[in-house]
Amino acid sequence: MPEVHQNSTAESAILLILLLSCVSGGYTIPRGVDLLIPIFYFNCSAEYFPNPLKFDPDNFLSERVKKKHPYSYIPFSAGPRNCIGQIFGLLEEKTIVSYILRHYRVHAVLMELPIIHNTMLRLKNGVPVTVTPRNKNPSV
Repeated sequence: MPEVHQNSTAESAILLILLLSCVSGGYTIPRGVDLLIPIFYFNCSAEYFPNPLKFDPDNFLSERVKKKHPYSYIPFSAGPRNCIGQIFGLLEEKTIVSYILRHYRVHAVLMELPIIHNTMLRLKNGVPVTVTPRNKNPSV
């Protein structure tokens, strides 16, 4: 995807200015062209959402979402227009982790852990830890 510059936004569309030329679908799109991305069109695409004008929460079940392109539903997709609650969720998560670390000692249980090799290495069953309350006496 070539670089683009966001010029202005609206609820129904995103207007971008192409900063580099690119080829898409066999067509060359020159630098400086205004691109209008119709959000409603993508959010109502029958390719990703059967019966797109009917509200169906099952469209967002994890097994269905895995089969879709990350930009198939723009309000909850990748990029700068992802879920508006993401920043709030991250702040809430940091607050909870901060509380736990201030009130409890968390220690990793040292043992051999099975690793899943994927795009990112991760542990198969998470990281086992022990959690113990911190001493509430500030003088110690």
